[in-house]
Amino acid sequence: MQLTRPVSPEEALAHRAAGAWGDDVPVDLDTVRAGGDRVALLDREGAVTYTELASSVEQVAAGLEHLGVGTGDSVVVVTDNDRESVAACHAVWHRGAVALLVHRSAGASDVRLARTTSSPKVVLLSPTAGAAGDGAAEVGPVVAVADLLGTPVERADTLAVPVDPDAARLVVFTSGTTSKPKGVVHTVNTLRASAANFHAMTDLERDERFFLVSPLASIAGVLQVLQLAPGLGAAAVLERAWDDEETFDLLVGTGGTFYGGTDTVLARLFDVARQRGAAVPLRAVSVGGTMLRRDVLDAAEDEFGIRVLRVYGSSEAPSSTGARPAEPRDVRLADDGLPAPLVELRVPDDDAREVLLRGPHVFRGYLDPVDNDECFDGDWFRTGDAGEIRDGRLRVVGRLKEIANRSGRKVSLAEVEDAFRAATDVPGCAAFAAPDDVTGEHVALAVQIPEGELLDVPAALDAMVAAGLAKWKLPESVVSHPAPFPTTATGKVRRGELSELSGPVLWQADRLGRAENAALNAE
Repeated sequence: MQLTRPVSPEEALAHRAAGAWGDDVPVDLDTVRAGGDRVALLDREGAVTYTELASSVEQVAAGLEHLGVGTGDSVVVVTDNDRESVAACHAVWHRGAVALLVHRSAGASDVRLARTTSSPKVVLLSPTAGAAGDGAAEVGPVVAVADLLGTPVERADTLAVPVDPDAARLVVFTSGTTSKPKGVVHTVNTLRASAANFHAMTDLERDERFFLVSPLASIAGVLQVLQLAPGLGAAAVLERAWDDEETFDLLVGTGGTFYGGTDTVLARLFDVARQRGAAVPLRAVSVGGTMLRRDVLDAAEDEFGIRVLRVYGSSEAPSSTGARPAEPRDVRLADDGLPAPLVELRVPDDDAREVLLRGPHVFRGYLDPVDNDECFDGDWFRTGDAGEIRDGRLRVVGRLKEIANRSGRKVSLAEVEDAFRAATDVPGCAAFAAPDDVTGEHVALAVQIPEGELLDVPAALDAMVAAGLAKWKLPESVVSHPAPFPTTATGKVRRGELSELSGPVLWQADRLGRAENAALNAE
């Protein structure tokens, strides 16, 4: 597989001189073997030691060798959060191949996308491949990981092949919240730098137990389970299927110490802990996003004694900025933190205020080179996020594509959500752009309120303005959304699936003469 943004000699020299890149592979089968009898993985089936994991990796790698998989080949791995998928990923890399990760909840179309953009040598299926597995037969040879376990390993040292640390190694796919999924390509060295960034913004320990709820096929899963855990000799707890009670039991039973993901997961875990009057074993959490609930972050610190670290990153540029563990709480929770070492930020002084960044951790282009055109400005990655930099610290205010364009004026949906949430006590709310025959678009809100309770929307709007929100940013319709919000596998709300038909209309602005409505158009 060829990189669509190749590494230039000048760039490689600079990153190596700075110590961000290297000529070796920092996490490989030897790293796994070095863990010995330490616990590598924990799930509902029990524990797997590093020695046992290494043996599984060797067996799958031997099976891949028999299938002709070698240097530079592409292998689609339909993963779940399970021990087989972890072994499969390490085995693909041990054979010098590129691992294209697709979560088992993906549809057949996602597997087709992987096929058309990479021509994989083989597709490996986790035991619970689901719908993605159903469509895998269209791609090429399909093999269950379980069928490769038990493959005789005559000489394990002959299975490894030379690896170029600046060649493609991993492809993860974007969530598709704003467009079709894109294949994000990383190398050994961009993963090395990303893991180093993550480590620099946390106080990870050798006895860490990473509690993974995000898919293994996400960049969060890759960094925590496939890079950081074996690099530290730590353990990863794999949660395959979310259930409030059972997931909490798994967390407590395995002694999970560190969680990296969304605050929505924390909120649900905290609810169970309160109902049971139980403690939460987590000592630290790393959370990010423009929709962070401050009440959840405060509860983590005050009620459960968990240190909260805000981070900012993406599949393309993981762990770009973040808080530092030693910073005071009011600093850690106030913004998206300082740049990681060697990461540069820039916010142009224009209407968009898009955050641009560059550094040794940035991916090497999308599988489809066409996708690179609008995502790079020279060597700067265009994040698609609006933000500001103050005293060297980043504050992200929302997605540029997660906006409502009201008469040419762009309203951050995340900003409206935060203001509405602060003005009310609704359990959940999500803003979205609704078509409007007067202004082109307007902001609408879908809210979740307990059955039988009333919501005083005008009073909430007054409170939002009193708190400083410009009147022209106010939502112009509020609808009840009785079901959970549609989300991606990583917990992001799919705004495009919300509409003013989500449920009963709770409130709507006066539609007569609204173009001149001073309350909605005033600064």
